[in-house]
Amino acid sequence: MLTRQLFWTTVRNSYTTTAKFPTAEGEDYNEWTNGANCFTDDADYAKAYYDVYPAENDFYNFNFSINAAATIKGIIVTAKIMTAETGTMRTRMLIELSYDGGTNYTASGKYITNTVSNAYQTLTIGDSTDTWGRTWDVSEFSNANFRMRGTFVDTIGNPYESRCAFIKVEVYYEATSA
Repeated sequence: MLTRQLFWTTVRNSYTTTAKFPTAEGEDYNEWTNGANCFTDDADYAKAYYDVYPAENDFYNFNFSINAAATIKGIIVTAKIMTAETGTMRTRMLIELSYDGGTNYTASGKYITNTVSNAYQTLTIGDSTDTWGRTWDVSEFSNANFRMRGTFVDTIGNPYESRCAFIKVEVYYEATSA
């Protein structure tokens, strides 16, 4: 007698969103001039001057599309920044992420610092396994919940003008398939 047995295998597949630019800014924090210039990678830029450091700006509406059953594995933030002058001054920016519409931000914010003056650098923080010190729920990546706050901080030579040409966020996740 011949019998058949069926086996189901559950597979965890890894995915990433494409890197997403924000489409809104400045609702809770709005201390950069022309913050909306961070929405695309072009010649325009947002800026802040030394007399308002630390200068905070929030960005949101990244329009992520993540499977509702996914497990978040990591988050990468990329920003293109510069110090708009020569010499030893450097632009330093603190990046923090919110999961509840800007009420709370990750305790493990991360700093990026440009290493040359008067030239843009594209800098990346986080990675495919870095959850920024917390366990994320997929619902926290909705436009209503997810925010990114950038803060220009004055710690390296008191730069007169710090610039940001763009900011984008990429999310790594796993989803189950049968």
